[in-house]
Amino acid sequence: MKTIHIISFLIMFIMHAVISHATVFGVGQSSYRTITIDTNTVTVNITALPSNDTLAYNVVEIFPEGITPSAISHDGTFSTTDGTIKWGTFLDNTQRDLSYRFKVNPGTYFLDSKISFDGNLSSITEDQEVTVDYYPLNIDMHNIPPAQVNRVNRFQFSIIFQMIQI
Repeated sequence: MKTIHIISFLIMFIMHAVISHATVFGVGQSSYRTITIDTNTVTVNITALPSNDTLAYNVVEIFPEGITPSAISHDGTFSTTDGTIKWGTFLDNTQRDLSYRFKVNPGTYFLDSKISFDGNLSSITEDQEVTVDYYPLNIDMHNIPPAQVNRVNRFQFSIIFQMIQI
């Protein structure tokens, strides 16, 4: 009888460990990125969705060289040394919509994000590529007023007088 209790206790312990292990590795946890482009200003939003049993998490966004972000939300800090924004560590399981902006020249740029829920690192793989196509010297011609033309017209008159003798 003692053997059955010990075996049943071991089975319950193993099941508890497997269930706990599964939640630690991200069951119910997710994150995604959305990108909005207005001319040469790129706005990036990262939504972190921790599970109910998450104790802590943080997010890191990694940039290509030459990008300097601004308007960083949630006290994120930008490191010029390694080209990253770091948010957290958040000691709760609250959903957060993190955001920032940056301006770039026309081209294609690749963003990389890492998120760690309770120490388990994963990547945010949606919307990683940013393509900016604008040409600042394009001018909508129908909105330009007509040019002012200065014309100088010169006329030459010749007056011929003939003297008539009578």
